[in-house]
Amino acid sequence: MSNNVKQMLLSDISQSRYYALQVDESTDIANFANLMAFVRYEKNQEIHDDFLFCQPLLGHTTGEDIFNVMNTFMQENKIDWNRCVGISTDGAKSMVGINKGLIARIQNVAPNVISTHCCIHREALATRKMPADLQKVLDESVKIINYIKSHPLNARLFSQICEEMGRSHTQLLFHTDVHWLFWGKILNRLFELRHELQCFLNDRFELRNCLHDWKWLCKLAYLADIFSVLNCLNLSLQGKEISLFHVQDKVNATITKLNLWQKRVGNGEVDLFPSLHEFITSSATKIEADTLKCIIQHLESLQVGLKNYFPDLNKNIEWIRYPFNINTTSMPEGLSHAEEEQLLELASDGFLRNKHKECTLTSFWLQMQHVYLVLTEKVLKYILPFPTSYL
Repeated sequence: MSNNVKQMLLSDISQSRYYALQVDESTDIANFANLMAFVRYEKNQEIHDDFLFCQPLLGHTTGEDIFNVMNTFMQENKIDWNRCVGISTDGAKSMVGINKGLIARIQNVAPNVISTHCCIHREALATRKMPADLQKVLDESVKIINYIKSHPLNARLFSQICEEMGRSHTQLLFHTDVHWLFWGKILNRLFELRHELQCFLNDRFELRNCLHDWKWLCKLAYLADIFSVLNCLNLSLQGKEISLFHVQDKVNATITKLNLWQKRVGNGEVDLFPSLHEFITSSATKIEADTLKCIIQHLESLQVGLKNYFPDLNKNIEWIRYPFNINTTSMPEGLSHAEEEQLLELASDGFLRNKHKECTLTSFWLQMQHVYLVLTEKVLKYILPFPTSYL
């Protein structure tokens, strides 16, 4: 970062009442550990996300080492820890250790900070558990993909077959555990090119028969569909104005849909899964009961996982989302007298009620700063923190 750009950024941060940080430690291809930090702050009634720094981690990468690098940068650039209201990490032990983790050390110098475990990382953790039958199909899918992709000759010959058969896609997508939630695209491509794979794979390949197994293909189609849903959830959790409230709403909506799908699959309905529905319809074969049971178990497991990793937000901050539902008999706890008075005044303003319907949650509260200074100061502490370590 050039010095003039850095100075402009530091000036913007200093003029924002509060700021939030997003931190990620990773090792590059040369085996060097680096610490990257992004900052979120308010400027001209808008939320801004910017790259703050990238610093090498020499030696160990403990919570203490990471904090020392961060603290040195903050002190050298006169960034006040007291105005930090959020720190988002990927949940690694060095970050979240109760006593010696980065977050614990930051909370010692930044009393207002709210720590958040990256919502996309939590989603990945919540969706990894699945019934053994589906896990077996997933593992076998990886082996099939790797058999093609890890051998250049196989990849070229397979691509040639796809071209000859008139396919718009001629390559499988490589699997990587780092991008767990991109399985939707990977499995959809595998399912799409199943006929080409049937032609290409010879008898010597141990998993060739999987692609001729109707039940196996049903499970592959389901996995492609359900991971596509999770991919969409993943993308919806990323963006500049995404807040903790937005994340909770999106996750709750997904849990509700999963519950509905579980009931429908229990009745033998699979039309909500496009690849699976098309496959069954085209083959004019009824899906077997044990496959339906496996799908139901997975849908139930996804609901449990998402609920565990995304517990409901504190009810006492719901007023931030629904400020016009407040009256003297439903006043939330934890507000000062000045905050209560400003909240009641805002809740009685019909013009602002209409404005609230037209704006995003973040935009609305940022526009209220000059009128309801005390109240918005509290709100900023909840809408500024990064909900994810992905931008």
